[in-house]
Amino acid sequence: MNTIVSESRKIFSLRSTWVYLAIITVGLTTANVLMRAIRTDDSALQSSDLAIGAIFAVVIMIFSSATLVGGDLQKGTVAWSYLSTNRRLQVLSSQILVITVANVAAAALAGILGMLFNAALGSSYDFSSFVHYPDNAVFLFTFVEYIVYTLLATGLAYILRSGTFAAMLLIIEYFVIESVLTSMDMGWAKYILQILPDANLRTFFQGQDTFGLMAPQWASGVIVLAMVVAVLGGAAAVQRRRAVV
Repeated sequence: MNTIVSESRKIFSLRSTWVYLAIITVGLTTANVLMRAIRTDDSALQSSDLAIGAIFAVVIMIFSSATLVGGDLQKGTVAWSYLSTNRRLQVLSSQILVITVANVAAAALAGILGMLFNAALGSSYDFSSFVHYPDNAVFLFTFVEYIVYTLLATGLAYILRSGTFAAMLLIIEYFVIESVLTSMDMGWAKYILQILPDANLRTFFQGQDTFGLMAPQWASGVIVLAMVVAVLGGAAAVQRRRAVV
């Protein structure tokens, strides 16, 4: 618990942390309100409508998570954490936990604010779509996607020892490679998608017909879990061998 508190103080003492979280919250809230403004029907809004702007949020989360960890490593401030405790795994897990919770909380706050603004403008929500599957599949996928890419970004930043490289690698994978491959109706493209995180995550939550991947739906979830475990395991191994200064 002390490690979590100390890492929280360190991360939230940075102005950049609050700037990134504000961008996520304001951006997603604005997207929700604009989505409601351009709707042409008066039907109740669904839980999936909160996923509007998720691509924007994921890109910001990748960049912010990786650069926060990378900055801590490159500026040497992580040395203070190493000197305060010999349990480096606790430092790693606490830092990743704090960043992940902060990102998800910013997105959740944006969803709440968007719902309040839309309600004030006369819209209503079908709250049953938040608890019944598959109506809530997109909603669940969106928040798990936030968590997965935050974990991948922080883990890669530790492995590569550079937040910039980690962010560039994941943004290219998420925003370019997967977008291009999903638009191509070719067998070889599906083979590549089979080993990429977002395609498997969408398949796990939204069904095998989403991209037509060959692995069963449950296997897509296992693939994503294995990716996250491998990256975090690599980050832990690198951290254990890193010099204090």
